Amino acid sequence: MVVGVYLPFVDGGVRLANCGLFAIVAAELVNSVVALMSYRRGWHG
Repeated sequence: MVVGVYLPFVDGGVRLANCGLFAIVAAELVNSVVALMSYRRGWHG
């Protein structure tokens, strides 16, 4: 939310790109952890 709504009006360039990349990496990490935990608990869907 911060990357797409707030930063374009306040900052730009490399900082904006780095924050966007960090948000994508964090979302993928959370997705992988949730899938791993669900699989270990017995969900195989």
